[in-house]
Amino acid sequence: MYPSSSLWLVMKQEMATARLTSGMFTVDAATGVVRTAVRQYKEGQMYRVLVQAIDKTPKDNSTKQVGWSFSDHKLLVEESEVAKLEILAGDRPPQFLQQHYTVSLAEDSLRNLLNFSVVDVRAHRFRAIDDRRSKGELTYSLYGYHGGQREETSVFGIDPKSGVIHLRRLLDYDDPSQTKLHKLIGKLLSVIFLVDFANLLVNSQNPQNLIDNQQSEKIVRL
Repeated sequence: MYPSSSLWLVMKQEMATARLTSGMFTVDAATGVVRTAVRQYKEGQMYRVLVQAIDKTPKDNSTKQVGWSFSDHKLLVEESEVAKLEILAGDRPPQFLQQHYTVSLAEDSLRNLLNFSVVDVRAHRFRAIDDRRSKGELTYSLYGYHGGQREETSVFGIDPKSGVIHLRRLLDYDDPSQTKLHKLIGKLLSVIFLVDFANLLVNSQNPQNLIDNQQSEKIVRL
């Protein structure tokens, strides 16, 4: 049985200096995803990758037969424009799954627990461009952000290793001194990576999925 169409992805590779660098990258023929193919790259080097999709469709697909091959039939070949990718070799900093998180908290969220997990903002790490070198540990820190100024916050804390944000004290919405909207910024110290990742909205009428530290493995990632 022959297919109605077949798609191939082909790739040519060359450095910015126009020297060919065969085998430095690969392309998935089915998805078009370009991936690294060697264990180390020269930091700061710009690689130019050219990718093209080729669709080979039989001109006559009115009949189907077992053992059909493209060599037995004429093909209608269609080629896409060439996609030009410029890839700069260098270590990629960690990346949060989202840059903004919004969480609604009920007034009695903390109850009698010393630490109440609110949201997991764990970042994704990328491997080093040279597999012979390992990266340092990620360290998370958290600050309040009010009126354009960064300041320490006594309401929320973050686990420096896991990236889980938790409540530090009870919320009292009848207390006029307590802020109803908390805007936080987080930082990955190992790479000095600053991201505005959390807007914690205080709303006693709309509590979300909140799990205490004893069940932290069930925290829903927002």
